[in-house]
Amino acid sequence: MKKIIITSVFAILIVSFVIGKLLTMPAKNVQKKIVLSNPTDLYLTKLSALAPVLPNSDLQKGVLTATLSPGLTIILDIENPKENWETTLQSILNRSKITGESPKIIDMRFKSPIITYGQK
Repeated sequence: MKKIIITSVFAILIVSFVIGKLLTMPAKNVQKKIVLSNPTDLYLTKLSALAPVLPNSDLQKGVLTATLSPGLTIILDIENPKENWETTLQSILNRSKITGESPKIIDMRFKSPIITYGQK
């Protein structure tokens, strides 16, 4: 009887320990809220969701020029952002994957983006 009680107590302690660890373990797919210090960070964060932004991003007179991983340059006017610029940019990038033509520069400062392709 004594052996059964000790075994039961030990099992309860192990289960309690495991449950405690599971409850305090951070969730893997929970997105953390990012506090952005300036508007440029917001644009770079949104661009990095499409592709890693290289450190040679540049901001001059309200125009952000960011170079994405495959040699693609995106130009955005962050003082006067166009409505749905993210959706438009994503559509352009998706279309380029389908057609196999990779744009070199996408200028999003205008109502209709200007897309420049490299030499074939």
